[in-house]
Amino acid sequence: MAQRGFSLATVLLIAAVAAAVPVAATSTTAPATRASSPLLLREVGMIMAHDAGTSYLPEGPFIDHWAKTQPSGGFGALLDCGARALDVRSELHGGRIIMHHGAIPVPTTLETGIDDVMRWSKANPDELVYLYMSHDKNHIDANITDILKRAGVAILSCGESQSIAFEDALKRGPVIATLGCMQENYDPAVLCEEVEGPCWRAEYLKSRFARLVKYFNATLQQAGHFNRDNENVNTASLWMLQAHWQYDAAAIALGTLEGSTVIKDNTKSGMNDFVAKFLRALPAVHKLNIVELDNVCVAGAEIRTLLGARDMRTSNSEPSVHSKHSLRLPVESISAIV
Repeated sequence: MAQRGFSLATVLLIAAVAAAVPVAATSTTAPATRASSPLLLREVGMIMAHDAGTSYLPEGPFIDHWAKTQPSGGFGALLDCGARALDVRSELHGGRIIMHHGAIPVPTTLETGIDDVMRWSKANPDELVYLYMSHDKNHIDANITDILKRAGVAILSCGESQSIAFEDALKRGPVIATLGCMQENYDPAVLCEEVEGPCWRAEYLKSRFARLVKYFNATLQQAGHFNRDNENVNTASLWMLQAHWQYDAAAIALGTLEGSTVIKDNTKSGMNDFVAKFLRALPAVHKLNIVELDNVCVAGAEIRTLLGARDMRTSNSEPSVHSKHSLRLPVESISAIV
């Protein structure tokens, strides 16, 4: 297996940056808030399981290896591992609404997945679960809405998702959903599999993570223009950092030659461990929203704890520190961790 670790200099630099950020106790449910300015849903950090429906996809032949982004076990297992948001993709297939990942159908109905979420929520009533209904095929929004409503899921409009406070969303829920309404911030350049070799080979690990951090920085910089102290606040939406490798047909072909899969690339490169290190080093001023992961059961609990601690620190900061001008230098300085 290729080297997964980071150099001593990298680890020391991460530790030095993180040491400048005071650590607060974590929250397992709703984050602490300023009395005059409660945290909005779009300001609260949550792990999203990328293509969550693939947790129902059996491990199998070639194509399933590149469609499966999550460990087996279903939505309940992903929530147990720390996810609090699920990327759910649906299609009409043989007269049933099932889930999918692109061209690959997942032979599990949407109702089954939602039932698993509601069962988990009943056992964890103080936890908010957010369902991002995305990439739906066959013009089935009405069918999806009916399934969600019958299960007792609260559906937010895009306008509501922009302005609702986290505490109010929890009262509407504890399971909420939107049909779309997400700034995805997709960057196809964040590849693991390239012609010269995969990301998990020691000689390529640093350069691939440098590209990932460049994407993180650009996305956080953009998010800084949509905070509550900025004139653009009313056009803000739920938004994500895609903290996982991206794949196209060429990348899949190259990965197949390496005998790899999406989950193997994630594990062998140490992607989720790297995300945890990045979050530790990121100054507290930066609010995060959706952090989307593959293979959430690796480091998911740790990342969720880090996000909870950040919510408490940012909620107790003075509003002025969230201005777009204060975001630039601290975010750019994180580029040095790779």
